[in-house]
Amino acid sequence: MESQSTYASLTISCQDLDEVPAKIFDALAKLIKRTPASVRASLEIGTITLKKVHLGGDLERLIGVFRRNGLSVEVGLAESDVTDRALLSLPRKSATGFGLPYAESDAESQWKKGDLIEGLYEVHGSASGGMGTVYFAFHRLWKMMIAIKTPQKVAIKSETHLLRFLREAELWVGLGLHPNIATCYYARVIRGLPRLFIEYVDGGALEEWAEKNLLHDLRLLTDLMLQFCHGMMYAEENGMVHRDIKPANCLITRDKIVKITDFGLVKRVDDPAHMNRPDDEHIADTTSSGRISNASVTLLEGGVMGSPRYMAPERFREKGKEDIRSDIYSFGVMLYELVLDSMPFKLPLTYSLPELVRSHLKAPVIDPRSLRPDIPGSLADIMLTCLQKKADNRYKSFQDVCHALESLSRELRPDRKPRNRPNLVGLKADSLNNQAVSLLDLKRYDDARRLLEDAHSANTDHLEAVYNLHMLRWKNSESSDRETIQRMEALKIEVRETPDYSYLMGLLSLQRGDPARAVSFLKKACHDGSWYQDRWKAYDNDPKNFVNSLGFSTIGELISYAGHIKSVRSVAISSDARRAYSVGEDRSIRIWDTDSGRCLKNFRTFTFMPVTGAFSQNDEFAATAYGTAFKTLDLWDLREGRLIKKFPGMSIFGVRFSPDSQYLSCYDQEGAVRILEIPSGEVVWESRKLGSKVSSQVFLGNTGRIAIGCENGSLIVVDFRSGTELFKTGAHMGAVTAVESTSDGEVIVTGGDDELMKLWEAQSGSEVLRFTGHRKELTGIAVLPDDRYIVSVSADGCIKIWDGSSGRCYRTITIAGEDLTGCAISRDGKRLLTGSSKGSVRLWSIDTGWFSQDYLEPALCRPRTFRELAGLHALFKITVEEFNRAWRKAHQTQALEAFERIRAIPGFCWSREAVLIRNVLHNVVVRGRLKSTSFIRAFHGHKDGVVAMKASPDNLLLLTGSLDGTAAIWDVVTGRCIRKFVAGNPIREVFFLPRMQGVVTLSQDRVLRVWDQDGKMVQEFPKLEPPLRMMPSGHEITAMCPEKMQVLLDLNTGKIHYKGAAVPGSEFICFSENLESVFSLRDSTRIQRWSLATGRNEGAFRDLGIRITALLPATHEDKIVAGLESGDLTVYVGGSGVNVATLRGHAAAIRTIVSNPEGNLWITASDDCSIRLWDVPAEKCSAVLEGHSSSVRSLALFSNLSLIASGDSEGSARLWGLEWAVSLEDQS
Repeated sequence: MESQSTYASLTISCQDLDEVPAKIFDALAKLIKRTPASVRASLEIGTITLKKVHLGGDLERLIGVFRRNGLSVEVGLAESDVTDRALLSLPRKSATGFGLPYAESDAESQWKKGDLIEGLYEVHGSASGGMGTVYFAFHRLWKMMIAIKTPQKVAIKSETHLLRFLREAELWVGLGLHPNIATCYYARVIRGLPRLFIEYVDGGALEEWAEKNLLHDLRLLTDLMLQFCHGMMYAEENGMVHRDIKPANCLITRDKIVKITDFGLVKRVDDPAHMNRPDDEHIADTTSSGRISNASVTLLEGGVMGSPRYMAPERFREKGKEDIRSDIYSFGVMLYELVLDSMPFKLPLTYSLPELVRSHLKAPVIDPRSLRPDIPGSLADIMLTCLQKKADNRYKSFQDVCHALESLSRELRPDRKPRNRPNLVGLKADSLNNQAVSLLDLKRYDDARRLLEDAHSANTDHLEAVYNLHMLRWKNSESSDRETIQRMEALKIEVRETPDYSYLMGLLSLQRGDPARAVSFLKKACHDGSWYQDRWKAYDNDPKNFVNSLGFSTIGELISYAGHIKSVRSVAISSDARRAYSVGEDRSIRIWDTDSGRCLKNFRTFTFMPVTGAFSQNDEFAATAYGTAFKTLDLWDLREGRLIKKFPGMSIFGVRFSPDSQYLSCYDQEGAVRILEIPSGEVVWESRKLGSKVSSQVFLGNTGRIAIGCENGSLIVVDFRSGTELFKTGAHMGAVTAVESTSDGEVIVTGGDDELMKLWEAQSGSEVLRFTGHRKELTGIAVLPDDRYIVSVSADGCIKIWDGSSGRCYRTITIAGEDLTGCAISRDGKRLLTGSSKGSVRLWSIDTGWFSQDYLEPALCRPRTFRELAGLHALFKITVEEFNRAWRKAHQTQALEAFERIRAIPGFCWSREAVLIRNVLHNVVVRGRLKSTSFIRAFHGHKDGVVAMKASPDNLLLLTGSLDGTAAIWDVVTGRCIRKFVAGNPIREVFFLPRMQGVVTLSQDRVLRVWDQDGKMVQEFPKLEPPLRMMPSGHEITAMCPEKMQVLLDLNTGKIHYKGAAVPGSEFICFSENLESVFSLRDSTRIQRWSLATGRNEGAFRDLGIRITALLPATHEDKIVAGLESGDLTVYVGGSGVNVATLRGHAAAIRTIVSNPEGNLWITASDDCSIRLWDVPAEKCSAVLEGHSSSVRSLALFSNLSLIASGDSEGSARLWGLEWAVSLEDQS
């Protein structure tokens, strides 16, 4: 609950829209969660009013930006009775620009020994420094000690300080695992302060070892310094300069392993913004004395930061000029000090900061052997080289220092090899997941998502990564609660029901309003993992007490009313929620007692079956109509159960009462709409023919307007008092099957045959928001009284509860075997009534209070140690060797068993070796059903849509072509972009050359370009047009030319051969499988097949009147598969042109289709952002891949049938894995 909240109303208008930059419309649209077109349309006809918004610093600055760019913004007092419940509500901003709330108080932000923080961290002690405190705590979940670095409040008071701390968090966490760097697991904001959670090192710092005289043995010191160099080599390879190397920042474990720590001053050498970062200006002069007592003094003079005792000369001369050689100088000072117990130059016992700086800049270095004659000359040379005043005279890298130390180690210990550099195991899912959680806490959502996708790629069954990724997608309205739960349930077999799994499932269940399941999971987590009990300490260690304290009702079925024996056409709930109403095709109107389920009244609608019905909101009337069977509209008195009025001569198929119960609207089969005044029975408005049959209608509050949905997908809004049509727009592909509005009539909600639900602005007709998730046509919509939440029902028995302001689906309920026909909501928004085609009427509890709080928290996982990861690598290597031995000996069964073990090793399922093994097994295994699919990784780099892609023959590379004019080769294992090819014109098609010697691209300018491996263009062939096909030889390409003839291009000789006759068609799409025909589209709706040899039209295909958006000739059969704008997949017989099958599933246009060589698997990509896999023999969808945030425009099926790549209109590509049930071919 916010204290001292300030609310205001905003009225936004504009005199000259043409003077307003497009980015201002984008910003305003984002602020109020609408489309820029909708915002512009609203301002064209009037104003945008926000009745109650939270007035904070962010909003005030934004208002200033709007005013400076041509918008008029009036700020007034918020209405006292307005709540944050509007569908078009303003999203709340955080208190600061960094997403970090201010600290509550010193007492809350500072911890003491014995404190238990968030039920996880037992504070065992602390150590304070100039800029903050390090707490040593026991992590109850991980069962290990950790260090928690916390800045003092004063240290992050300014933007500069806070940015520095967040930069440290980002860079340090991003370093990942190295045995000689203290691992930063994650960053979190707790009690108002950002905190770093770091590996606990139990042996103290080099500074302490030196004070205890434990480093006199040069063999030990050389080994420690060698380890230090290994860590710095790793940081250097990651583009980082430490900038604060000193003994205090080198920790040592009890096993004498060096851990470099404190990356607070680290910078990336490739960061151009670093030169211009504002640093603090602080203390002009410092006086210090003692051996290492001033090591922790930090200089902040003129923007230069560091520990002046160890800083390189160039860092004092000019800020920002340091590089890795500056760190090498600091290392030299530290090494000199540890070996000789002295600074490298003469200084008085008490000296000032200027004296120290002058010594670094000009004073000669004292010869080490003059202070300690017993040290080897090579050690003295190392120190002197590191301490050269000019950076060019020092070692160029820590690798050079490492080589020198290795030579010194061999000199000191001739009988022992120097310590080897550790084999790096790379980042795996647990580390990547925790990095992502850090970024989530720091509001870096896009970056966090990329890391979670990488974590998911490293291990597709990683519990925390799967949970975090799908939680983020659910919160961003990219998936529903059902999809999130289903993905987590799919992990149950892999991860088993661990306490962590139970806890996360409990949180998900709680968020979707399923308290019984939530309590069951949370109790199991507490039982199996005692540390979870502390989460509920305030509730007697029982999560049930916490859930009960919330005071919300369970979302679920309350009672079922039995009585109707045929389909229920309409339902309603009385204003006091004590009675339920229903109209059924069994010729009855029934009134039910909501609590007991008893039928209070049942009155018959004569001998005719109602096709529609409605109930008035004042509980007085019911209306029934009978279509063409009985041309009358009947009005019934609900209280007395009798017919009170007939309206003859009307073949009515839909009726609706106005909210004030004064009007009744009805429509007939021909598309005419009439509005009757109930008291007088007069027709107050009658429409002309609307050009399409009407399928749904709703009064827009009591505004005198009505919204009409049509079977052709149109949405029409009419002012029936004046007879004016306000707007008409194409709303859905297929019929508008349901339409509702908010209580004030300002927002219209529609549902359609296309399985979509949409929000519309009632004034302008602009689309505001789109909801996807239903798998069948919507049959009913109800807007809750708060005008924020929406309930929708569909023909497959699915109920969904949505947040109307964000599009998030909070709850999905499925009734097996039921086809729902409609729904109604009670006045208090707590009850939902549904009817079905089987005659059932059900009452549901709908408490949206569950959704007002966020119960989901990011899941951190205990990171594996370097040693554990090295063990996994060793296991993987051994198993791969077992596969290779079995394969070489033709022991296929043992080889397949070894491969199954490889797939089970976390993080290696889609490794390079695993992909190559899949290639080997491809031709010897028999594939059964598709067991599972998984997202592997994303490829980011293109600036516009990815419209073409091909996999390399070895399935290790992906070639993409983009509308940004570039093609790119990607490593599918690492996600790294290997090479880019800049054509300068939107690319339409791409191919690999044989043995991956280069690539071929075709651009929109009709120029085919051949590129070598280095990205250099070596050949150009103009005037070639799609479709293109790479011939089996890999050296020839067949295409069409401007003369509409087939051409064969020889890439070796550059010669073009013309084949066959000119084809009179246009808009050529694809060649037939045997290259004897080419297919084109006529008016985008009719397929034409042309003989390439004769140029004649070989067949007429049935015109379905729907735009065709993709074509694929079926393999080995005379069939054509067409993707339609409606989202349907239609199969034609090539000879007759008759469509023989239609597959439905996509909610928008299909953009591309690919098939496996056998033709029994089709893959489609759509504007609905999804990919579908189709089992061709069964004619059904076997899997849906979701994750793109824009239209999917290209696909590539890899030759091993285990990988799919997809590209979208925003320029990103994604890689998906397919796991099949496999067995060996019958060798008999």
